[in-house]
Amino acid sequence: MNLLNFVFIVSLAMTTSIAEAKSKWCRQTDVFHVDSETPETSDGMIKKMDIIWVIDDSVSMKSHQKNLKENIKHFFSILDGDNHVDFKMGLVTTGLNFAYDEHNNRPVVLESTANEEQRKEFAKRMMFGLSGSSVEKGSEALVKFLMKQKRFVRKGSLVMVNILTDEDDGTDEQAVTSMQRLLQYLEIEGNTVSVNLIALEDKIEKYRANFSSFNTQSYPLMGDDFSKTMMEIAQKSVKNTYKKFGLKFEAKTILSVNMQNKRRKRTIERYQTIDNNTIGVDLGFAEINPETQVNVEYVHECTAVDREEVRELNKRIQDIQFEIGETKFVDPIAAIESIEKVYEFMQKHQDTYINLIGAVSHSVNPIKWLEISLASEENNEVIFAYRLARVRARLIKSTLEMMGIESNRIKSKGAIPGFHRHWYSYLFEASMIDVLPGFHVASIIESDRRVILKVRQNFFRHDLD
Repeated sequence: MNLLNFVFIVSLAMTTSIAEAKSKWCRQTDVFHVDSETPETSDGMIKKMDIIWVIDDSVSMKSHQKNLKENIKHFFSILDGDNHVDFKMGLVTTGLNFAYDEHNNRPVVLESTANEEQRKEFAKRMMFGLSGSSVEKGSEALVKFLMKQKRFVRKGSLVMVNILTDEDDGTDEQAVTSMQRLLQYLEIEGNTVSVNLIALEDKIEKYRANFSSFNTQSYPLMGDDFSKTMMEIAQKSVKNTYKKFGLKFEAKTILSVNMQNKRRKRTIERYQTIDNNTIGVDLGFAEINPETQVNVEYVHECTAVDREEVRELNKRIQDIQFEIGETKFVDPIAAIESIEKVYEFMQKHQDTYINLIGAVSHSVNPIKWLEISLASEENNEVIFAYRLARVRARLIKSTLEMMGIESNRIKSKGAIPGFHRHWYSYLFEASMIDVLPGFHVASIIESDRRVILKVRQNFFRHDLD
């Protein structure tokens, strides 16, 4: 072998090795069941809310602070209406300043039980003045507030952060990380976090990035009617149905998010990819009941299952025998052991789906099978045979579901009589099979009292690299 040939073979081997090592991508659908409960609710409405206002106190904010002061009453009107929200409010500025109560030298906190005069006084304090830093630090201000007011946030409440500013966040990376950890801790403890950016649309890039792991909405700082903005923020928060769902795999890309409710599917446009394993979905636009589910379809990196393992699994399921004309196992203990192997396989390979195809024995006249296959549904024999085959497959499906496998990963059906894979068995009448020497077709036909298993992975054919 000359050097040129050797280099060519080595190069080919390396190329083949690289090709084999190249990642595959699978299309996955995770199904989440959604209840109608939100934090501290009994009727789908938020009942406990802790609100933190972070207000820009730089020189350009005079008219915006005045706008907030004059329209905060519309915010109160929604919380006080039929909703009767138990709320608390606190203030801090992007310049890291607090509004203090002169009587006890503590940062001002307004509670829902406050009278009209106290609320007006709180609104005045929202006019912080314009002496703050020109480098606005909204995220750091939130950290300072939570550290200073350690008992402000109550367990199980909706924590609403309202940031009013005309500049983007100037908080350093370390303080941003501290802020994110604090809010994540609150969510672990059972709170829901909602962030509202009342700002100029082209000045919130860093704010969006800093709060990307939480339910974040933006509203115009300069609008024709600021009262509508105040009412909209309050209304959406009162009916907060933002949910986080953890995906089974790290998503390469989200393909679709939809909500299914009583067989009706609706595409959800408002969702956030919080990280590769988590998606946040705004369900506020739809009615939620105990049957509601969210389906998230996405692409993730995957490895093809071992074909030999699948063959062995299918053989074990096909070995499960049923009583003649029944959906009962001949040997229940052996049947459960085989089904447990399928459970273990599906637990190990969470991106796999299975099809279960039930079958019945075909020990009848083949001419009759041809007739009933083409006949109407009035033929009782074919209807019984098909239903029996289908129920056998469903029996294994329901057993897997009871073990903990999600129902959307299992499909079951019955084989249509007369079109099963042992087509050659229809060439013989049952009476002939019994007398023909050397033929064992009868045993083959009887063995069709079983369920066939097929394993599939939804490989995504587009190149995502």
